[in-house]
Amino acid sequence: YLCPEMQPQPQPRPLIAPTTREDYKRRVAKFERWVQSKSTLSGPEARDAATAAAAILDEQDKLSYSRVLQCPGVRVFLAFLDSRRNGDGEKLTVESLSNYKSALKYEAQEVGVEITPAAQTAMKAWFADYKTSYATTRAQLGERQKLGKDPLPRGVYKWLAMKFLKMGNTFALCYMALSWNLISRATKIAKISFQSFFSLADDAVGITFAKTKSKQGGEERQPRHIYSNPRNPEVCPILALGLYLLCNDELASGDGTALFQGDKPQDRFSSAMSHLLSSEEGLQVLANHGLSRGDIGTHSLRKGSATAVCGGSTQGPPILAICLRAGWSFGPVREKHIKYEAVGDQFCGRAVAGLPLNSAHFATLPAHFPHEDTILDTALERLFPNLHQKLSMIPVLRLGLAAVLHHKEWLMSTIDSDSRFFLCPLFNIERELLQQVETLLIAPATFPPPHVTTLSATGVPAHVVNLSRLSRIMSGINDLTGTLREIVTSVLRQEGMAAPHLTQTELDARLASVLTPMMQLLQTNHQALLSTMQKAQRRPPPEPVLCSMSVLRDGRLSLLPPGFKLVKATLKEGWDLWMKGRQAVEGGAGAVPPLCRVRPHDFKSNQRPTFSRWCGVFTHFSRVAKKELSLPRSQPIPLTRAEEAFRVAFAWYKAHDLAQKKTKRRWESLTVNTVYDDITKIKHAEESEPVKRRRRRQCAPSSNVEAGEPLSQRRRLPVAHVL
Repeated sequence: YLCPEMQPQPQPRPLIAPTTREDYKRRVAKFERWVQSKSTLSGPEARDAATAAAAILDEQDKLSYSRVLQCPGVRVFLAFLDSRRNGDGEKLTVESLSNYKSALKYEAQEVGVEITPAAQTAMKAWFADYKTSYATTRAQLGERQKLGKDPLPRGVYKWLAMKFLKMGNTFALCYMALSWNLISRATKIAKISFQSFFSLADDAVGITFAKTKSKQGGEERQPRHIYSNPRNPEVCPILALGLYLLCNDELASGDGTALFQGDKPQDRFSSAMSHLLSSEEGLQVLANHGLSRGDIGTHSLRKGSATAVCGGSTQGPPILAICLRAGWSFGPVREKHIKYEAVGDQFCGRAVAGLPLNSAHFATLPAHFPHEDTILDTALERLFPNLHQKLSMIPVLRLGLAAVLHHKEWLMSTIDSDSRFFLCPLFNIERELLQQVETLLIAPATFPPPHVTTLSATGVPAHVVNLSRLSRIMSGINDLTGTLREIVTSVLRQEGMAAPHLTQTELDARLASVLTPMMQLLQTNHQALLSTMQKAQRRPPPEPVLCSMSVLRDGRLSLLPPGFKLVKATLKEGWDLWMKGRQAVEGGAGAVPPLCRVRPHDFKSNQRPTFSRWCGVFTHFSRVAKKELSLPRSQPIPLTRAEEAFRVAFAWYKAHDLAQKKTKRRWESLTVNTVYDDITKIKHAEESEPVKRRRRRQCAPSSNVEAGEPLSQRRRLPVAHVL
């Protein structure tokens, strides 16, 4: 009932891409030429093959698909498959031969011919036998059977990213980062346009695809969320995208819509990736991971990212979320009942970005700016004059610029100085405007308080929230440790348990056991005992020495921790250790009390001479400081005035130093032993100086000196006594 012009015209099946259709035609043409060559064979051995080959050709010497897809014709096709070899003369893999089978079925369906059930059964049985024999042959040769390219390890991915970054190849860096984070084919990344970007979450960038391999009609256009990784900037997709847009703003000028413009950008990326992997360093990196150059291709990124997400942790994203992100089919029944949900894709996006899944840092927010600010809008107009006009790109530009500014110093030290990156508008914008924008930058943080930012982390699982709470609890416990130590120390000081002397109760008990058998001896020497006790009462009681623990050394309790040694220290370091001691290091050395309160037997025997030299230096410094600062000689220097005392004593030393007259001294690096030698020389020099006599007035001779006796013959005091 329709006119001929209105009759529907046969169209190519939309499920087959043009490149795949061309590949199918080439494969069928190879089979047709092989059949034509076999049909012309002569001789008794080739008679059967020529007859079978001629049976599937028509009158024009072309393939007759109705004959090929029957049992006799299928046997000829299987013989053709068995004869195929690669460049090294080896049999092809099962996957390569399956492409020939798909090509034959496609060309037959184009002319309306279907394969018969008997031919289908024969073909299935042949492929099963071929797969078994191929695997057996590989096993006998000691080779592993591979299915296409190997997954790209995360270590190789980081190495490639760092190389692209150092070279300033922002195109290859961005292309690879998007391929990895979207778990996508290289050909599909080439089809991303500026309209593909939009943001549903403030901490992520969303990208949609017009169609996928499993959804050719574009039935579902769910966004794939891309997250930042501030902890590993070399693999951060937001940083890579920001660098690429900053250096290629002219792509948005005119009618340009593609993010990666040019003819076949996937081939350009494949060439850049192959160049690095084929280098000497690249081959070594692959060898360290047990791979060769032929094992890795652009599709290895898709396999590697999916493998890293699935195998990174037992708490990883659900497999259905990974399949939906990668565009894989997981069965018609499940596809009807299990649909896309943003939370699952957000979780998958954080995991594939490389954030640590077993840490609270998995919820790290990216570097970002406040939502509304005129200064930021002005800077975006200057840096991205063309991209800023596309509304869908504004959230991407804000996050990308924030990532670049946050890692600016690292980028400038990493990227080669002759790179194109240093020619981008970032280095030509007004310095004042750039400084104002940098003041607005909010650094990455994990669960920051509301007064810092209004941004909230999306795609965070429950166990990461619990890890963050545990982290805050542990931080509070660590802060409480110092307070508890102070409380316990004060209690111990009050009870006398941390002092170097015994408590009152223990002292009374020990004195009672000792004094009882000595009463007779004490009574005989009563006067001497009283004088001794009076002198002891005039001495000030020793101050308690705080130490973390006492160690038994040489039969005595030592206040020093085990293994403590007097190392070669500068004068200032030695003074701090003499006056203040050293606090305990977590997981390391124990606490050391002030050395001014330590006794020689607290050290090992080989350390006591060194301690004696330290005592000589700092005891002399203490005397000088007390004299200059008018401090009591019988009391120690207060800790509040320890720094002032050191400055005064050090000034005295510099004024009396004898070596500075000969050489230029490096005062900050003087060691304690050097100063000890100098002080010893100073003392000897003072003792050897003659005593200057004062002129006396003429007076009457004393009672023990006769009149007329010259003054030179009168008795003088010794020099040491005068000093």
